[in-house]
Amino acid sequence: MYKIKNFKFLVFYVFALFYSQSSIAQTNELGFHISPAVLAPAEFNRDTSIVNARSSIASSAGISFTHFFKSGLGIRAGINFGYMSSKFDLNTSYTQALDFPINPSTFLYNSITLEPVFRFKISQFKLETFAGADLRHFYNNTPGSYSLSTLATFNIPQISNNFQSNVYAGLSYIISFKKSNQLSIGLTRNYGLTNIGYGNFRAPSQNSTFRTGYHSVSNSTGLRLHYSYNMEKKGGRENTQKSAEITGKRTKVVFIEALGSGGLFSANYDMRFKPDQNDGWGFRAGIGIGEDLPLEVYKEREYFGYYADRYLTIPLNINYIIGKRRSGFETGITLTPELTSRKLENDSQVKLWTFLNAGYRFQPIKKGLLIRAAWTPGLINKSFSPLWAGVSLGYGFK
Repeated sequence: MYKIKNFKFLVFYVFALFYSQSSIAQTNELGFHISPAVLAPAEFNRDTSIVNARSSIASSAGISFTHFFKSGLGIRAGINFGYMSSKFDLNTSYTQALDFPINPSTFLYNSITLEPVFRFKISQFKLETFAGADLRHFYNNTPGSYSLSTLATFNIPQISNNFQSNVYAGLSYIISFKKSNQLSIGLTRNYGLTNIGYGNFRAPSQNSTFRTGYHSVSNSTGLRLHYSYNMEKKGGRENTQKSAEITGKRTKVVFIEALGSGGLFSANYDMRFKPDQNDGWGFRAGIGIGEDLPLEVYKEREYFGYYADRYLTIPLNINYIIGKRRSGFETGITLTPELTSRKLENDSQVKLWTFLNAGYRFQPIKKGLLIRAAWTPGLINKSFSPLWAGVSLGYGFK
């Protein structure tokens, strides 16, 4: 449990509420953020000079929707993709000398966040403060033994509970430009409420073998770069906008998707079947990268458990959009073959994933920014992955 001093940021909220002036009308915003951070060192059960945990780099990115009330208070919900890795130094004369830190524990995760937001002015400075909860689902932790030499070894267990909860808070400075666009630059602090990934380390020490347990933590301090687009227009909400002019051309979109039905990352092309429509039936095709190739491919090139080669993915999708203007609900089905030219011993060279997708789509009337966020549960053989999602950023045109 965390001590009360870890939540001293609450004092700032009390100050902001009583001594600031709100300067925002009721509005809705779509946003995209990137958050590089410094991750706290892993924690060992025993202190030793043989192995030392170090701070490392973590990062996350995601898409969010925010509703602000006239008081300046708002509520923001988001879907995120993140990365974190534990870093260690090895220092013992009984094992092979290492002149660089090693990262045996690497974690990827998806998360959902919910945060109250308060936007206000102090003098001429427009600020935003936020605090929220983050529920993470880790999905790529692979148990195994990672040998640093013939004797020193990290044992990485399977995460017993793939879900992990966090709370966080931060303060940002807001830069407004082009009326509907804002960029906020701020600091954020994250506290993990539960530990992730208990492991063990062993190495020779004098006339015995030193052993200790350790666990990775998600405490971090970092930057938050957040771009937001104000969806409100002069003269009313977006449903009062005029319809796009008749051109006889079909609406097209190119976008990059992180996770989702394209695998890890994919580049995609999307088009409506009927001209001059943002809604209705359409298709999508793309190319991307998927799962790691099986372990036997790397027998001669293994490097502390890190592998670079992956399956190639080709997402092929039929979708339907409800919503003729900027905001739409997108649903559909995707067939995603995973291919490799290598001959594999214990796995197929061709796999076929089936993804369902349902989510929000912010699209231009004529041309401009596209943002997508979708829940994309996947099925392959008899394996079902319900907690899979994707976010996309692209450009629409006719």
